[in-house]
Amino acid sequence: MVAKRAVAALFPLLAATAHAGFVKTWSISELEQAPVLAVCSVEDVIKLEPVAAGTVRWSGSHRWHEATLRVERVHSTLPHAPARGDRIIVRYVGFGDAAGGITGSPIWPMFQKGQRSVFPLSPSKERSDRWSLTADEGSNITVPAIEVEWRRGDAPAKPREFIMTELINALANGSAAEQYSASTHLRGSYDFPPETQRLLGAALGDDEERWLAVAASMVSALGIPRPSVAEIMSEATEKNPIHGPILVLLAHALKKSGKREFPDRLIIKLVDDASAHAWGSATTLVQFKDSPVLITRLRDALSRNQQGAVTIAWTLVRNEQRAVLPQALPAALSLVMNPGPVNMSELQAASGLIRDFGDDTQFGGLVVTLRRLKATDFEQYRKLFGSVAHSQNKREIEIAAVLIDDTREGFPPMRFCDVAAGILQRRSGRDFGVVQNMTRPDWDRAVSRAREWLATR
Repeated sequence: MVAKRAVAALFPLLAATAHAGFVKTWSISELEQAPVLAVCSVEDVIKLEPVAAGTVRWSGSHRWHEATLRVERVHSTLPHAPARGDRIIVRYVGFGDAAGGITGSPIWPMFQKGQRSVFPLSPSKERSDRWSLTADEGSNITVPAIEVEWRRGDAPAKPREFIMTELINALANGSAAEQYSASTHLRGSYDFPPETQRLLGAALGDDEERWLAVAASMVSALGIPRPSVAEIMSEATEKNPIHGPILVLLAHALKKSGKREFPDRLIIKLVDDASAHAWGSATTLVQFKDSPVLITRLRDALSRNQQGAVTIAWTLVRNEQRAVLPQALPAALSLVMNPGPVNMSELQAASGLIRDFGDDTQFGGLVVTLRRLKATDFEQYRKLFGSVAHSQNKREIEIAAVLIDDTREGFPPMRFCDVAAGILQRRSGRDFGVVQNMTRPDWDRAVSRAREWLATR
């Protein structure tokens, strides 16, 4: 994804859709038709051979994968269905050398070790010792689940009941990350399950704090544009064409969490759970940007280097709330100095804070880190550059100066120096000859002109 952003930043036309086609979202009504529904945890994933051309309807770099799953709970009428405790192998198509797609790409499964979901399965047509997903691609192809089983008095007898029990169990009893995953699944559901509110009520009762956690996860899962929390609670959004019925459930959750100390308790919960849904927390908290409770809680989170806090700070600062900058900038610099473990979204927030609001010493620390990684760690160097570039800030000239002599292909077929020349042309206002569809000799001349300008400025 860093590579695509770097190239697209040079030429807006290259940011256009790389593939075309209908992207499917699977409904619970469709998933319940699977011969086997199994709650499984992913124990291992291996990447196999490339998918032969014509096998799938999408062009691009795709590979076969195999995931080893440990079966925990099963609903099936098949006589040879896997049983609790079994280990099974599921073969599926996933992305190849790229980490993911861009707009219009297929939504392939992306399973990770430790993930737990309801898997809709069918026996493999190729091998008797393998299983397949009932659908090759699309969103909501699996359903979030958690380790601890919800032992309802009325145990699910039908496939739909099994799916809904697992989904509501994750939403009601999961960690903040698991609740967010369940909320995201519900948000994307085109046939929003009408029994959701009843099941959630059975799971949570009148526990205000647990309802508050559900509300925080659900409001964070909303896309944009989104109504305000006040609008949601007023129930004026029930027929919202973008978010639909999930707003009704969210309004119910907000009311069940109580109006006591509202919105302060919600603000605190969104900050505290930011490690699970930093972007969603930040996007929600903008509407409370002047709240003293928010400023105090966020300052404390930044001082403790809490994951996700820098993303909230970046969003608030860009929306004219600068009170957290004294705590946000040191926290951001700490992330930038060791970018490897930091997810790209948080790293972009950290780099943006330093680039746009840091003093010369703080920005210099970012440049020094980029130079160090250039010589010691190719991937971290590439990642840090990707996080700080593509803005309107002239400080990017200093970033480009680090890359201008680097002839390695950082974003094949483009070299780091090619990208640097494009940045310098945009930020300097000079014409170094960077245009679309350039040959290598063309790039060499553009890079040479950009280096000459850097040497004389």
